[in-house]
Amino acid sequence: MPTAKPTAIKLDGTQKQVFRDDVQYPNFYSNVFGIGSTPFDVSIVFAQVGKATQTEIEAVPVVKVTLSPEQVANLVKALTVTLTTYVEGNGLLRHGGALNFEGQTESKPS
Repeated sequence: MPTAKPTAIKLDGTQKQVFRDDVQYPNFYSNVFGIGSTPFDVSIVFAQVGKATQTEIEAVPVVKVTLSPEQVANLVKALTVTLTTYVEGNGLLRHGGALNFEGQTESKPS
């Protein structure tokens, strides 16, 4: 089977291009995210920290990914396996900014 030719993606100057298996795709860094849903899909908005004060942090959206609920279930499974493997190889995660069960951030020392 022939390999696909790289696909041209128009990118602005703040985005990077990465290559894998002869395919181009943008690469984004995110340290903030938000999740929303409709009866038909689930959206994840990935963002970066913008301006910050002692009491507020501005999130600057970078990209929005919308998935079917079935794909979200698969993503959760894949992320769980990936995170378990990461922790086994790198040790426990820092606890700063961890979510509690009510969806609010906890303030724990690292």
